[in-house]
Amino acid sequence: MYPTSGSILLNGTDLRENLHRTIHHLDPKNDNPTLKRMVLIGHSMGGLLARLQVVYSDDKLYSGLCRVPFNELQGKPTVLELARKTLFFDPNPNISHVVYIGTPHNGSPLSFTPTGRLGSLIAHTPSWQKNFRSELNEQNPSAFLPAFKIQSQPNSIDMLGFENPFLKVFQGLRPSEHIQVHSIAGDLNQLFESRKGDSVVPLTSALATKSDTVTIVQERHMELHHHPKTISEITRILQQNITEADALASKAK
Repeated sequence: MYPTSGSILLNGTDLRENLHRTIHHLDPKNDNPTLKRMVLIGHSMGGLLARLQVVYSDDKLYSGLCRVPFNELQGKPTVLELARKTLFFDPNPNISHVVYIGTPHNGSPLSFTPTGRLGSLIAHTPSWQKNFRSELNEQNPSAFLPAFKIQSQPNSIDMLGFENPFLKVFQGLRPSEHIQVHSIAGDLNQLFESRKGDSVVPLTSALATKSDTVTIVQERHMELHHHPKTISEITRILQQNITEADALASKAK
């Protein structure tokens, strides 16, 4: 579970750390080849968290959020270490495939609707995330760009706005060349091109990232990941991953 009301970046860091701990717990000697070929599947906002596991931050992420060099930031060592892990990272080397299901890569109009605005207003940011951001901004009042200051406190719903600067930075992050990408998008076959999508995520947003395969499913957003066509495609991807792993194992012998 992760807090939808929290920061996408911090939730992504939390997932990254949990994946690392889980693999180390299951394979402390690092000799299980099957754990080096994981398939990561994310629906909706979970797809954005999954994407944070398969891209390089390089310097683009940090420079898109902050005005000063990282080594000039002030704060407690624990806060600065969390900032470093959140803003500088490489793709998880143990992931071989990533599947995006109804993922709003370019945002969603939901964030502008009354429901979305109400959700943003009542969303409760986890205390550890709020404290982290508060201290970082208080210790570095002029370092961060306005959209990422504690005063605006953007949560995951706010981040989905089409003009949100985070999404523009996010779109520019370099994907891993070793991970196969699969996109499953909903389209209710609406007549107007501008309204194509799953009623929450526009088709253009769900397909905004480069993918090796694309599957279009005639289903609404909240049911998209349950649809038989979606399940069939995920099963195919899982089987493909097994076949590829077997081929690599045979080649290594």
